[in-house]
Amino acid sequence: MYRFLIIPLILLNFRGTPAQENDDFIHYDTLTYRLYLINDWDALKKAGKEALGKGHDYYYLRMRLGIAFYETANYRGAIPHFRAAQDFNSGDKTALEYLYYCYLYSSRYADLQALIPRLPMSFRVKNLLDRSSHITRFGLNYQYSFNNDQDVFSHYTIPSDTSDGMQFLTRHFHYFSASLGHTLSSRIHLQHMYTYIHKNDLFYYHGPDYAYMVPERNTSQHQYYLQAMIRAFRGASFITSFHYLYTKSPALYQRQGFGNVIQLAPEFISNDVVLHLSYNQEAGPFNLDISGTYTYINQLRHWQQNLQLTCYPLGNLNLYSVTGISRITEHFGNSTVDERYVFREKLGWKVTGSLWMELFGYTGNLQNFSDNLGASVFNSLDYIEFMAGGNLIFLLKNNAQLTLSYTLSKLHSTYNTYPADAPVGTNHVNYNVHTLNGGIQWNF
Repeated sequence: MYRFLIIPLILLNFRGTPAQENDDFIHYDTLTYRLYLINDWDALKKAGKEALGKGHDYYYLRMRLGIAFYETANYRGAIPHFRAAQDFNSGDKTALEYLYYCYLYSSRYADLQALIPRLPMSFRVKNLLDRSSHITRFGLNYQYSFNNDQDVFSHYTIPSDTSDGMQFLTRHFHYFSASLGHTLSSRIHLQHMYTYIHKNDLFYYHGPDYAYMVPERNTSQHQYYLQAMIRAFRGASFITSFHYLYTKSPALYQRQGFGNVIQLAPEFISNDVVLHLSYNQEAGPFNLDISGTYTYINQLRHWQQNLQLTCYPLGNLNLYSVTGISRITEHFGNSTVDERYVFREKLGWKVTGSLWMELFGYTGNLQNFSDNLGASVFNSLDYIEFMAGGNLIFLLKNNAQLTLSYTLSKLHSTYNTYPADAPVGTNHVNYNVHTLNGGIQWNF
């Protein structure tokens, strides 16, 4: 984006203003304009901060400061100055256009969408912002997870516990999802996602009449996710989501004698749901998300409270960190059967002009844990104790984004009574699962 010429303010009259204050104003106005003309952005930011500290606040000073932050790629630092310039001159197109790019380069999409109707028509046409379609993005994602330690399965020992229950050990699973985002208005954005999962496990079951082990049991799952992001006011938004999971495992049969087949277990069907509500607040280089999640998964109710802080120390997307903590309480009937915490951290940085890299990690018991605004649900009965990995994010032509990922998960499987009314099981088995992921998203 080109840099706009800022004309200095011409002082015509200072009636009632003390001479020293008048000289002070002229000094800072002249100084900041000179620094602006020679592109000395760091000195301009320092002088502008001093001027504001002495009570000098006016349109041209704010524009010069905003451009100084913008030219040093501190887009989040520039935003409050362009906003203040708009307060002095609400019809100024230059401040609006700068503000648009600051929101864009800061990933502040709720504020960006609300700003678009205020932009000049010529700017909207040039940047293809006046579209007949309300679709904002479309994405496809596939991942394959596998356990390559065959000793875990060949050395599996049937539990000594004779209580009715079951145990799962993950072998592998395929995950496919398709997502679509669109606007309802300048303040409301919706996202839809369909997910299909096909999972293969070692499965052991002990019932009142018989016990059996199935080396490979298949389970399929269909999911629908709906998210609404509602911009409440400048820099703040509410995000609510609904996630439905339909899980199905086929009936299990066993042949006995000549031509006789008996059913060991009926078809298993589960209907689970996740509800999420969060408040998101932008504050300079920080983004704070406070949220709550309710889940009904595996015949257990869960309440989850989340706190997440994202930091952009450079004021842009070249470097960022995400720190989060979640408290989960698990309920069966009228009793609280477990309370646990999950900690997560992510660090991302720009490698080249079109490549970003992220490293992330989770620690804690992730059983029935919900993440990513309720979009990700860890509902397997063999649960993750630790997870770490990395993402490579490539910016492609035509506003496309390609993501390649690897994740290592340390899983813990136990034999649990069913329904699972106790958080601790028996027959503990530990193993690793590797996940390869690839996804592409088009932004419109």
